[in-house]
Order: sequence, then C-alpha cells, then structure tokens
Amino acid sequence: MPLVQFVDVTKNVRITKDMGTPKKGITRTAVWYRRARKVIPEIPDVASQECYIEYEEITEEWIRFDLRLRADQRRQYLIIFRHRSTI
Repeated sequence: MPLVQFVDVTKNVRITKDMGTPKKGITRTAVWYRRARKVIPEIPDVASQECYIEYEEITEEWIRFDLRLRADQRRQYLIIFRHRSTI
C-alpha cells in the first residue's frame, strides 16, 4: 500500500498517511497527486494556480514533488512511496 508524506519546512509540518493506489492512470503523476490531495487536504492545489511544481522526480520506489506557493514563495514537498517496504 502506498504511503504519502507532505512536508512544509517553513511551518515545521510533516504529515504522513496511507493512501490507496489509483485504479486508473497509474502511470500519470497528476493522478497520484490528486489521490494524495484526497488523503491529505493540506496539500495545495496545482490546478487552482495556488502553487506550482518546481521539480518532479519519479523512480520505482517513490514520486517526489517540490512545490512552490505563489503567494509567498514558500517551499513544500510531497513524497509518495509506491510501496510501504521502500521506507
């Protein structure tokens, strides 16, 4: 079962939760991002232009997004571990 972790360095916030694997579009990172937002509502919405993805890394073990908020340029990180055993 995948595990999602959201980190806001400025506010010193770290949230980790279990998440289900997307049923469709498993190869698209946008699908994984939307699924993570359902589990952790604190993750900013890229579609509403609240933030943008500054860097994206995809490996067999994880998907990592480096986010930048548009309002105050604060950095946030979203890491989705594809398999719990990779931690």
